Amino acid sequence: MIWERPRLSISLFIDFHKVSVTEKQLQMLLAAGEILAINDIYGIRYGTPKQPIKNAFESDKFPLLDWPIKRLQVMEEEFGEQLYRVYIEPPSISELKRRLGTDSRDEGGHRLLAAIKELELLQCGELSGKYEMLVKANGDVTVIAEQIYSAYLKSLSH
Repeated sequence: MIWERPRLSISLFIDFHKVSVTEKQLQMLLAAGEILAINDIYGIRYGTPKQPIKNAFESDKFPLLDWPIKRLQVMEEEFGEQLYRVYIEPPSISELKRRLGTDSRDEGGHRLLAAIKELELLQCGELSGKYEMLVKANGDVTVIAEQIYSAYLKSLSH
């Protein structure tokens, strides 16, 4: 997703292209510096291309990525001060279970268990300093997006 900035109204659109490559091609892209990292999340391997993110920043847009918190260092090393990190917390464990229960990628429940462990780390303060904003995802997604975008724009003026 990319948000244009700074505008009063928020225009959201998804700019996501899934391309299948072999493991060898994936490793070559990583070695060439064309992807940020190879993430292996719950049995799914993927690489995040660097150029679309750079293009968004260069054209004064706000790239929005869902990135594993345990791999945040990769983004910090590449984009540093350009980052505005938001942790989106589910409203409850039962709601998390309901949402992930519909995800066919988590057949063994590994994603749910990892999410619960991460929430435990959040609750005990282990993730403090890893995000600028904590949002509880218990409302309308448009309202939440506007809150995040507003906080992001405010951060630019500091």
